[in-house]
Amino acid sequence: MKMPSPNQVRCSLLTLSLVLYPYVAPATTVQVHVGQGATLTFTPDTVSIQPGDMVEWIWDDNGHSVTSGTPGNPDGTFDSGLQGIPFTFSHTFPMAGSFPYYCIRHQAMMVGTVNVEAPTVSIGGTVLYCSNPVPGPVPNVTLTLTGSASGSTLSDASGNYTFLSLASGGNYTVTPTKAARVPGSPNIHTVDVIATQRHFLNLGTPLAGCRLTAADVNGDTSVNTVDVIAIQRFFLGLSTGIANTGRYKFTPVNRTYIGLVTNQTAQNYDTLVYGDTAATFVELPDDPSQDAADDGTSAGEVAAVTKTRKTGL
Repeated sequence: MKMPSPNQVRCSLLTLSLVLYPYVAPATTVQVHVGQGATLTFTPDTVSIQPGDMVEWIWDDNGHSVTSGTPGNPDGTFDSGLQGIPFTFSHTFPMAGSFPYYCIRHQAMMVGTVNVEAPTVSIGGTVLYCSNPVPGPVPNVTLTLTGSASGSTLSDASGNYTFLSLASGGNYTVTPTKAARVPGSPNIHTVDVIATQRHFLNLGTPLAGCRLTAADVNGDTSVNTVDVIAIQRFFLGLSTGIANTGRYKFTPVNRTYIGLVTNQTAQNYDTLVYGDTAATFVELPDDPSQDAADDGTSAGEVAAVTKTRKTGL
């Protein structure tokens, strides 16, 4: 058996270390002055840091302490004792929370607070129709967040969505969903029926890309009379025999983030509506369908042509 070279071993160890010990942002030290200008103050009296950061207190006057807790109620987390200049005292805060402190000599006249805030990240993007010549937005898509946090949000009129203030280092999955169109609703009509039929009959330019996927409403990977009839039945307002017509398909189905430590932008989803094979799909209210301008072929004529193809006449 061939033994790995030293370089291969080093690369393997480096890869393993990156998996077991992911990058952690370096700790920060924040300075607070004690009794600056001979006043009974901590300057600044309130600081905000992240877990793992350190606060360093620098004495500018004599006879003060930095004692964790509230006046008269020390909690034992940290305590410098009464000190004079020159003196410094530091404490590292490993956990998120709010940590009040005071001077044991001056009590309520000299107090401060350290707020330790866990770092947060965000996930955002846009939901767009992939079947349009120019991708248009998909509003009112429900994006559901699961994992280290849970929740949901709706895409806005521009198709945009954002999840804010997620705990850094967490694992998250975002899944888009949208209720299917109601049979007979606008934007799926005879134009789509005929476009699907013409593809099946090898007439004109064949459907491709998202539009071809949208034509395969029964999901058998081929476009045939079953798909044509299903789209036609949807257009006529029938609720049976329509397969997936009117349902939304999102690509990808969802997005998963493991150990997320940076903001995620442009987390987009391509969208199609099964049965939308010809005209640009635009979100409209679910009203009874209005015939769009087409080549003059009626739904009844489509059924007749389909039957001819099917019977070989």
